[in-house]
Amino acid sequence: MSHGFSAPSVEETLTPDGQINPDIQPEKGISYEIGTRGHLLDQRFSYQINAYTMNVRDLLVARRTAEDQFIGINAGRTTHRGIEAAFGYKISGKVVSWSPFVNFTLNSIRFDEFIDDENDFSGNDLPGVPSFQAQAGLQVQTKWGFSSVLNYRTVGEMFLRDDNILINDAYSLLNLRLGYEKELGKFSLCVNGGINNLLDNKYAAQVLINAGSFGGNAPRYFYPGNPRNFYGNISVGYRF
Repeated sequence: MSHGFSAPSVEETLTPDGQINPDIQPEKGISYEIGTRGHLLDQRFSYQINAYTMNVRDLLVARRTAEDQFIGINAGRTTHRGIEAAFGYKISGKVVSWSPFVNFTLNSIRFDEFIDDENDFSGNDLPGVPSFQAQAGLQVQTKWGFSSVLNYRTVGEMFLRDDNILINDAYSLLNLRLGYEKELGKFSLCVNGGINNLLDNKYAAQVLINAGSFGGNAPRYFYPGNPRNFYGNISVGYRF
């Protein structure tokens, strides 16, 4: 069990005209967490599982008052609940070692009380937080110095507004990295490269919560992620 607070930033304590807002308060929260971790099967299998609940009062949010102008307000209370888990397994061979892994997070975060002027968002989901995130992959290492990592990541849908009328869809990404390392006397050689977004999925890498509309332009909630892209590098080291 833990208790703490988060003080507002300098920007959140000021009104748009630069005056100090005497009504702003720090966020205050109390959290309860329980979990377990360990190894099984002769240390080959590892696991870690945690469950938590956290209650936050005087939640700090930014209210847009004009284009590029915000004011910090204490919006009420939220309840954060979730489960986090990670599992891994290692298969060691004389030539090749395999290490599959998987981890995930499930979230349920809601406004217990959130009244902004005449709008009552109590009971709505907190925007900007995905409902779940998961990652699975396989690491391979050979005695000759070759290695590879195949990683699959999925992110659940999330709301983009306090009124919960707009959603960012869930998306998944598949990434691949290949590498080679070799010691040559006092020299060391490292070569690696890979492919990000192997399946060339379209997704929003960043989102803007409660985006406003100014000058007749539509609100810009979504900032797209990169399409399929490649990278690589070579490094050479010398040990004196």
